Amino acid sequence: MAPNVVFLLLDAAGANHFSCYGHGNRTTPFIDELAADGVRYERAYSNSIFSLPSYGSIFPGEYPSEHGAVDWSQRIDRNVLVSNLNDEGYATRAVSTHLVSDQFGIGDAFDNVEMVSVGSRNLVFEDDPVAEKVSEHGNKEGWSSEREKYTHFLRLLLQHPSYKSVVNGGAQLYRKKKRDWGWWDDDGGAQAVERAKSVVQDSSEPFFLFLNFVETHDPYRPPRDYIRRFIPEDVSFDEIREALEYSSVRATLGLEDINHDERDILRCLYDAEIAYVDDQIRSFHEFLERNGYAEDTVFVVVSDHGDFFGEHGLWGHQGHVYNEVCHVPLVINYPWETG
Repeated sequence: MAPNVVFLLLDAAGANHFSCYGHGNRTTPFIDELAADGVRYERAYSNSIFSLPSYGSIFPGEYPSEHGAVDWSQRIDRNVLVSNLNDEGYATRAVSTHLVSDQFGIGDAFDNVEMVSVGSRNLVFEDDPVAEKVSEHGNKEGWSSEREKYTHFLRLLLQHPSYKSVVNGGAQLYRKKKRDWGWWDDDGGAQAVERAKSVVQDSSEPFFLFLNFVETHDPYRPPRDYIRRFIPEDVSFDEIREALEYSSVRATLGLEDINHDERDILRCLYDAEIAYVDDQIRSFHEFLERNGYAEDTVFVVVSDHGDFFGEHGLWGHQGHVYNEVCHVPLVINYPWETG
């Protein structure tokens, strides 16, 4: 029987921050194990420095100049990889926090796509008119500061008194205070893994499962337990919060300065996010082993691009094409001897 395939993509995770590619911090102990027991590709390069064109090259197998999805107004109309797997009798499934949706066309070829909600407001009461107005204003005009946001909320609350709004506002403020001290939630990674486990159990074999993670995309806010693995105790959470207020676009344009200490903090937070996702991948692989899937499953770990941290005067993933953003990890672990 044809093997199952699990295809895992870490968004914005450059090879230069994976320990199996020589990074000084031990960010990927489990992926290192997969690489040691499988195949680590040393020269895997993305076809773009941001997600949509990169996905457009991964799934259709075409250069961006061929598939044409080179800005966020485009769709990817061909998914050759998944269509071919469908023709070979695979059950094709996707559990995604990013991009695999009807809006961009990538998900059209899959038998089933489950989107994991990221950044939910998690309101105590969903039917809250004040919260809706605050959200609409933020989506339309943005906020210059948290203070402006809460001032706007209080103004609306005086105009539209509601106990639901008071409770929701208090809950959001409590969450903000928790985040100020590093108690961040993940960006859907743990939930995506749990959904993927259910999808595997509900799928006929052979199956192809695509699962992606956005934790490694900025802003880098790893769960608190991972922060101190990479950031020394003498670095305060005030300093961490200040570093996270950077704008990669403004910094790349020379409109904002990021000092050496802030750069080091951002790099460490990025490493912490990669380490967190590495643990999530370990958890999923252990599930496959416990349930008898691993011995018949090809396990693939890849990324769509990396991030700049001041190299060439660039930040995030925009500006120019350099190895720092285009050199991506590609590790394939097979259920048979590879030689």
